[in-house]
Amino acid sequence: MMKKKFSLTTTQIIMLSFLGMILLGSLLQALPVSSANGVPVPYLDALFTATTSTCVTGLVMFDTGTQWSGFGQIVIISLIELGGLGFMSAASMVVFLFRRKVGLRQRMLMAQALSVDDMNNVVKLQRWVIFGSLGIQAVGALVLMLRFLPQYGLRKAAIWGVFHSVSAFCN
Repeated sequence: MMKKKFSLTTTQIIMLSFLGMILLGSLLQALPVSSANGVPVPYLDALFTATTSTCVTGLVMFDTGTQWSGFGQIVIISLIELGGLGFMSAASMVVFLFRRKVGLRQRMLMAQALSVDDMNNVVKLQRWVIFGSLGIQAVGALVLMLRFLPQYGLRKAAIWGVFHSVSAFCN
């Protein structure tokens, strides 16, 4: 008897990657270490926070600065970045950083994620998207940090600058 080969379409892979990010993010947000007071939030609230962060809607159940610990805020900003740039862009960045070859299947996923038909230049386009986005976010973070610096001090100004820059860019 022949076994049927299981294969996912590129759209299914992208959808499942977003679902996986949301579920992982919700599990991390439900941990006591994510809460500023050490008391875990109810799972549905953590799921809502992870979903709105990944989908970059900006809806919140709690004030981000007071409810979430530094770890919880890192989870939120990571989900915003991954959701805003897209999972395939983040995966591509890892491939670029480790200087790996991009195969045909990865090129197809990138092209689908970027909504382009040309697979010949999709890797170059993906690099521009990633490094251009990160560069704009870095400039925004610096400008915001300088604006926050007199009122909040260097540490808080830098954290708020990065958080607000990433959040604003991805929205």
